[in-house]
Amino acid sequence: MRAVIFDLDGTLYKSAKLSSDIWRNLVKVVAEELGISEEKASEFIIKGKKRHLTVTRTVEAMGISRIRLYERLAKSVNPSEYLNLDPRLQSLVDELHDKGYKVAVATDSGRSLAVKILDAIGILNKLDSVATSSEAAPKPEPNIYLYALSKLNIWPNQAVYVGDRLEEARGAKQAGLSTLLLSKLPVDSPWVDFTIRDLNQLPKILEHHTPFIMTISSDGFLDSSGFKGITRLETRLEDVYQEFQDRDYVEKLLRKGQNPIIRVRERINLKGEGLLKLSVQAISSGKIGKEYFLTPLHVHDKSELMVGISGKGLVLLQCGELADLKRLERGKLVYIPPRWAHRCINIGNERFVYIAIYDSEIRKSYGMKPIYTAIEGEDGKPKLIHVEDE
Repeated sequence: MRAVIFDLDGTLYKSAKLSSDIWRNLVKVVAEELGISEEKASEFIIKGKKRHLTVTRTVEAMGISRIRLYERLAKSVNPSEYLNLDPRLQSLVDELHDKGYKVAVATDSGRSLAVKILDAIGILNKLDSVATSSEAAPKPEPNIYLYALSKLNIWPNQAVYVGDRLEEARGAKQAGLSTLLLSKLPVDSPWVDFTIRDLNQLPKILEHHTPFIMTISSDGFLDSSGFKGITRLETRLEDVYQEFQDRDYVEKLLRKGQNPIIRVRERINLKGEGLLKLSVQAISSGKIGKEYFLTPLHVHDKSELMVGISGKGLVLLQCGELADLKRLERGKLVYIPPRWAHRCINIGNERFVYIAIYDSEIRKSYGMKPIYTAIEGEDGKPKLIHVEDE
């Protein structure tokens, strides 16, 4: 992680008196803008927030400019009457900077009001960036988070958002950030990577990678809710032509312009001591001659786990003159010890999808000669053959 983006209201400060003053003035502005009573304006805002989730979105749905709204609020509300300098928060921002993190705020408030609040709590001049609804579409849309990131010159997967509302965490997650929710209790949500009870826990959390959750479809794709720490790699026949035994047939196909997709990988990019990489791999259904679509034979210095998701596949393993065969499909797991060369083969009529889990600092080697391969037998079923017999 390289940056921390904080929510403002309810996260960096809590003041019932300030919130009450902002609410009174908000109702007054809405009443004046719409030409209705303050009682009616209050009712409209409360009902609208249930539908639009945030006050800013609710007011915009009424036809009131959010820019104009917050300009008027900034003139009528004085946060310094309710807020004091916060030494703990100042120390937290200093600590984050000392550890190399950029620090920003993303808030639905307009710039004028946000600046007054940040100045009152004493961190305005310590921030690297402040993103408000004066510059970008408000939460829970991803725009405001992406705007903050652009000002920091940081990629989404290099930043974490810290806030106190689930719907805002959703927007941050969709923008590709990691998310921390300020909550007294853990929250089970695909939009929240981790919960903290107090901001003072943040530095410790940042020392470790936060947990996250993703959904893997039977098609072999990650539903990552905007998670940007993913690399998608596509392997075609021309990339692995040397892995198939009938090279003449491969070259004939390529000359005809036939260059099918053999494999698609989506890999979560984590790197560091003690971390794991996760790669969802989908091997297409097909054959080169009689030989089934397969992955390159390779070996590495650390162990690997493969978990079947859908389709039918084989894992061919070899170590010196030793060779082994494991079937991999949904509900099955194959453990591959260090220094065992291996490859996966799709022997079914649909995509073969599996998860590969391995150490993030694993070292791989390619180019060894296979002992076995799998072809379609005369009975239409997979048949394992010695390569020299082909």
